[in-house]
Amino acid sequence: MKGLIELWARHLFETVRANGRKGFSRFNLWWKQEGQSIEVVGEWVGLTRLREWVFEEKQQAYRGYVQEGDKELLMKVAVAHSNLVLAGQTSEAILVAARASASWADFEARLLSTQLPGAMNQTSGMRTPRTRRETT
Repeated sequence: MKGLIELWARHLFETVRANGRKGFSRFNLWWKQEGQSIEVVGEWVGLTRLREWVFEEKQQAYRGYVQEGDKELLMKVAVAHSNLVLAGQTSEAILVAARASASWADFEARLLSTQLPGAMNQTSGMRTPRTRRETT
């Protein structure tokens, strides 16, 4: 899961800039056992919302991307992505859910529900993230 968490953190911080523009960096994770590249793909609006929920308005990371972001939300997104990859799908459903969500709490509920195929069956031991402002 650590690799997927890093992939999402780096993608959301460098590829999706705080101002909503695309950065120059692109990332992928190589799944050696399957000989497959895993990437973050999907709707830009979903990406920008997710970036705001994970990093708020941060433009610089002094301690590393995962440490600067909401680690719990990154973990939940990584678990959902893992389940989608194992089901032969991409991350697109995660970003569709982010676009359709009125808040991070709504997004989290979508990750935990059946609205996202194969998502978040592994939630034990995860705390609910601190309150975040809403994005509309």
